[in-house]
Amino acid sequence: MFDARLERELWPGERVLWSQGPDPQGEMAARLSYASRKAHEAMLDSLSMSNIAGVVLSPIVAALGWLRHVWQRDISYAVTTRRLITFHGAEFNWTVLSHHLEPIIIWRKGQVGSLLFPYESDRKLDMRFDGIHSPDAVRELALNAKTMAGEE
Repeated sequence: MFDARLERELWPGERVLWSQGPDPQGEMAARLSYASRKAHEAMLDSLSMSNIAGVVLSPIVAALGWLRHVWQRDISYAVTTRRLITFHGAEFNWTVLSHHLEPIIIWRKGQVGSLLFPYESDRKLDMRFDGIHSPDAVRELALNAKTMAGEE
């Protein structure tokens, strides 16, 4: 069974191949990873103000961003026949599967780990599935889906 929000987002002819939230053992890692990415984005936004206030306030902005997002529990990931999709609460992100390089398992503890899907031309578009069960199986499924999508 997959996240009901996915049904609203699917393109015509697109099918969900896999969908899962973080494993209970990896939930905290997923939340920490997401909060850290959002805090980093907030800090960069603050630094982009190009003034002393932005520089002075950037650590505070990063800390507040981290605290705001670390409590996000509603996380889910999906691999479809065409895309990689993440939900973090109401935040919905996707990228086309065919534009990613080979997925990399970036950490593992037993059967739980995290997958990085490097984007071929822009690291800002990398996707991560953190704290998922059986990252090897998801990696293989994504590789097969990418091959199938390339054949269409």
